[in-house]
Amino acid sequence: MISNELIIGLATAAVGIITGLLGFRGKKEETSATSLTAMMAKQGDRIDKLWARLDDVERDLRKTRRELAEEQEVGYSLRRLLADAFDWLLEWSAWASSDRRHAPPSPDLTGIEDALRNPRARNPPE
Repeated sequence: MISNELIIGLATAAVGIITGLLGFRGKKEETSATSLTAMMAKQGDRIDKLWARLDDVERDLRKTRRELAEEQEVGYSLRRLLADAFDWLLEWSAWASSDRRHAPPSPDLTGIEDALRNPRARNPPE
Protein backbone atom coordinates (compact mmCIF):
# COMPACT_ATOMS: atom_id res chain seq x y z
CA MET A 1 0.00 0.00 0.00
CA ILE A 2 1.07 3.51 -0.72
CA SER A 3 1.77 5.54 2.34
CA ASN A 4 0.09 8.86 3.08
CA GLU A 5 3.41 10.69 3.01
CA LEU A 6 4.05 9.54 -0.56
CA ILE A 7 0.57 10.64 -1.69
CA ILE A 8 1.00 14.03 0.00
CA GLY A 9 4.51 14.35 -1.52
CA LEU A 10 3.25 13.53 -5.04
CA ALA A 11 0.32 15.94 -4.66
CA THR A 12 2.68 18.67 -3.40
CA ALA A 13 5.07 18.02 -6.29
CA ALA A 14 2.21 18.19 -8.81
CA VAL A 15 0.98 21.47 -7.30
CA GLY A 16 4.55 22.83 -7.40
CA ILE A 17 4.97 21.87 -11.05
CA ILE A 18 1.61 23.37 -12.00
CA THR A 19 2.43 26.55 -10.06
CA GLY A 20 5.83 26.76 -11.76
CA LEU A 21 4.33 26.32 -15.21
CA LEU A 22 1.69 28.96 -14.55
CA GLY A 23 4.34 31.33 -13.19
CA PHE A 24 6.57 30.73 -16.24
CA ARG A 25 3.62 31.30 -18.56
CA GLY A 26 2.72 34.51 -16.70
CA LYS A 27 6.28 35.80 -16.97
CA LYS A 28 6.31 34.93 -20.66
CA GLU A 29 3.06 36.85 -21.19
CA GLU A 30 4.41 39.74 -19.09
CA THR A 31 7.57 39.83 -21.20
CA SER A 32 5.44 39.69 -24.33
CA ALA A 33 3.25 42.54 -23.05
CA THR A 34 6.35 44.60 -22.18
CA SER A 35 7.84 44.09 -25.63
CA LEU A 36 4.47 44.90 -27.17
CA THR A 37 4.30 48.12 -25.15
CA ALA A 38 7.83 49.05 -26.25
CA MET A 39 6.96 48.28 -29.87
CA MET A 40 3.82 50.42 -29.63
CA ALA A 41 5.85 53.29 -28.18
CA LYS A 42 8.34 53.02 -31.06
CA GLN A 43 5.49 52.94 -33.56
CA GLY A 44 3.97 55.99 -31.87
CA ASP A 45 7.27 57.86 -32.22
CA ARG A 46 7.52 56.81 -35.85
CA ILE A 47 3.96 57.97 -36.54
CA ASP A 48 4.72 61.33 -34.88
CA LYS A 49 7.78 61.74 -37.12
CA LEU A 50 5.73 60.85 -40.19
CA TRP A 51 3.07 63.41 -39.22
CA ALA A 52 5.77 66.06 -38.79
CA ARG A 53 7.20 65.16 -42.19
CA LEU A 54 3.74 65.31 -43.74
CA ASP A 55 3.23 68.77 -42.22
CA ASP A 56 6.55 69.89 -43.77
CA VAL A 57 5.55 68.50 -47.16
CA GLU A 58 2.15 70.22 -47.00
CA ARG A 59 3.80 73.53 -46.03
CA ASP A 60 6.24 73.21 -48.94
CA LEU A 61 3.36 72.35 -51.26
CA ARG A 62 1.45 75.48 -50.23
CA LYS A 63 4.60 77.56 -50.82
CA THR A 64 5.12 75.97 -54.23
CA ARG A 65 1.49 76.61 -55.17
CA ARG A 66 1.88 80.29 -54.21
CA GLU A 67 5.05 80.54 -56.30
CA LEU A 68 3.28 78.84 -59.20
CA ALA A 69 0.38 81.29 -58.99
CA GLU A 70 2.85 84.20 -59.02
CA GLU A 71 4.67 82.73 -62.04
CA GLN A 72 1.37 82.20 -63.85
CA GLU A 73 0.38 85.81 -63.13
CA VAL A 74 3.70 87.11 -64.48
CA GLY A 75 3.40 84.85 -67.53
CA TYR A 76 -0.13 86.09 -68.17
CA SER A 77 0.90 89.75 -67.91
CA LEU A 78 3.86 89.20 -70.26
CA ARG A 79 1.62 87.44 -72.80
CA ARG A 80 -0.84 90.32 -72.52
CA LEU A 81 1.99 92.83 -73.13
CA LEU A 82 3.15 90.85 -76.15
CA ALA A 83 -0.38 90.74 -77.56
CA ASP A 84 -0.73 94.51 -77.01
CA ALA A 85 2.60 95.13 -78.75
CA PHE A 86 1.52 92.96 -81.67
CA ASP A 87 -1.79 94.85 -81.90
CA TRP A 88 0.12 98.14 -81.93
CA LEU A 89 2.37 96.83 -84.72
CA LEU A 90 -0.71 95.89 -86.74
CA GLU A 91 -2.19 99.36 -86.19
CA TRP A 92 1.10 101.02 -87.12
CA SER A 93 1.41 98.82 -90.23
CA ALA A 94 -2.13 99.78 -91.25
CA TRP A 95 -1.29 103.46 -90.65
CA ALA A 96 1.96 103.15 -92.68
CA SER A 97 0.12 101.65 -95.64
CA SER A 98 -2.65 104.28 -95.47
CA ASP A 99 -2.60 107.88 -96.71
CA ARG A 100 -1.05 109.01 -93.37
CA ARG A 101 -3.34 111.99 -92.85
CA HIS A 102 -3.56 111.43 -89.12
CA ALA A 103 -0.88 110.86 -86.49
CA PRO A 104 0.57 107.37 -86.10
CA PRO A 105 -0.80 105.25 -83.27
CA SER A 106 1.21 105.58 -80.09
CA PRO A 107 2.07 102.48 -78.08
CA ASP A 108 1.11 102.11 -74.44
CA LEU A 109 4.53 101.74 -72.81
CA THR A 110 3.44 101.70 -69.17
CA GLY A 111 3.11 97.90 -69.03
CA ILE A 112 6.46 97.40 -70.74
CA GLU A 113 8.14 99.89 -68.39
CA ASP A 114 6.65 98.08 -65.38
CA ALA A 115 7.87 94.73 -66.71
CA LEU A 116 11.37 96.14 -67.25
CA ARG A 117 11.41 97.69 -63.77
CA ASN A 118 10.54 94.36 -62.13
CA PRO A 119 12.37 91.71 -64.14
CA ARG A 120 11.83 88.12 -63.14
CA ALA A 121 14.53 85.57 -63.85
CA ARG A 122 13.43 82.35 -65.48
CA ASN A 123 15.44 80.35 -62.96
CA PRO A 124 16.05 82.59 -59.95
CA PRO A 125 19.18 81.88 -57.91
CA GLU A 126 18.76 79.68 -54.86
